[in-house]
Amino acid sequence: INWFIINCFPVTIYVSVLRIVLGNHDNERLEAPKIQDYVNLGVDIFGVTKYKNCWVSHAPIHTEELRGKHNIHGHVHGASINDGRYINVSCEAVDYKPIDFQCIQKRINNVN
Repeated sequence: INWFIINCFPVTIYVSVLRIVLGNHDNERLEAPKIQDYVNLGVDIFGVTKYKNCWVSHAPIHTEELRGKHNIHGHVHGASINDGRYINVSCEAVDYKPIDFQCIQKRINNVN
């Protein structure tokens, strides 16, 4: 399974397994898919989840909750946190392009 960080709509991708970390506005739009729509497709839905050495969340998590991991997050748009443990994947921070987890892993390895 390969993670792609996608924090923009509309997006169409074809993968065998899709995991979604929902954000604070994802259910506000009338045309947005409902949670049940994702469930019916077999999509895994999270608020926060662990993947390898990272927490994946919509908003940055508190530094005391990192527990030695990095945090891949969105929510803050272009206002990245000046701390190497946080990886901002908001649309504005990634030039509106999906990011492969291998690219994030390289960034983490360069910081450590």
